[in-house]
Amino acid sequence: MGTTTNVLISGASREMAGIGKGFLEHYLRRPHHTVIAALRDITSPNAKALLELPAGKGSRVILVKIEATSTTDSFDAVNKLEAQGITKLDVIIANAAIVGNQGPVESIDPKAVADVYVINAAGPALLFMGLKSLLERAENPKWMAMSSAVASIEDYQKYMFFKMFPYNASKAALNHFTKTIHAEYENIIAFAVSPGFVETEMGKNAVKAYKMENPPFSDLDEVAKKIIERATLPYAYPLPATLNRGLVPILVRKSLMRKASTLRRSNGSPELVCVSVLGRGRARALFTTELPHLVQDIASK
Repeated sequence: MGTTTNVLISGASREMAGIGKGFLEHYLRRPHHTVIAALRDITSPNAKALLELPAGKGSRVILVKIEATSTTDSFDAVNKLEAQGITKLDVIIANAAIVGNQGPVESIDPKAVADVYVINAAGPALLFMGLKSLLERAENPKWMAMSSAVASIEDYQKYMFFKMFPYNASKAALNHFTKTIHAEYENIIAFAVSPGFVETEMGKNAVKAYKMENPPFSDLDEVAKKIIERATLPYAYPLPATLNRGLVPILVRKSLMRKASTLRRSNGSPELVCVSVLGRGRARALFTTELPHLVQDIASK
């Protein structure tokens, strides 16, 4: 019997056609996975339908009530999950979100702005705070936040056509929070993902709102598969193609990072390239082109 991987996904049943449900289906088809759907209403027909989805060997679905605006649900969920044998969370996917009001700034209802921020930005923060104790018990814990390209401040002009600043800004706040987790909790890999323009309920609503012809939809199943593959990597981000030739992955403890990063080749160029944090605060992924034995020696000290 293999070790069970526990994955919690918020917003996993949105009209049974959202990307959260896509994640749930992919994980559930894998063997020895417990997939926890964190939902605002675990008694709804959509929620109960998740329990009937095909599952891999030794895999199952658990429903737990976590409403995005609740300051207590995620904390209460810990005891409920432990009662069902969940002693750790390997992956948390913060997926629940709403779009809210759309249009020019002057037309947006101030209360609607607050509502979007509470669900899209404060909601994930509450989710993390409540479940952090379970996440930190995992061997290689990951926090993955579902963001959007429209959250980019640098690329704002590319997406200014989409006049939904409450949503855009709330996702920018989510990105900042996610980066903060990555910086403050050295044992947790935290990263945000933009799934692109996916054919979900939210995507279809955007097409209607902006009267888009021939929208460049990506396939929901394929997007969910690719994102899960990324979340399964031992580091947060795949290597760029330009760094992927002739490089040897080496693991070193984070405490050795400064020492390792000062190494230089004889010509003075950096010998090592840092990629990302690895689990339990004990490692980072470093890559060397010529002297893997040198890095191995450092890692062993």
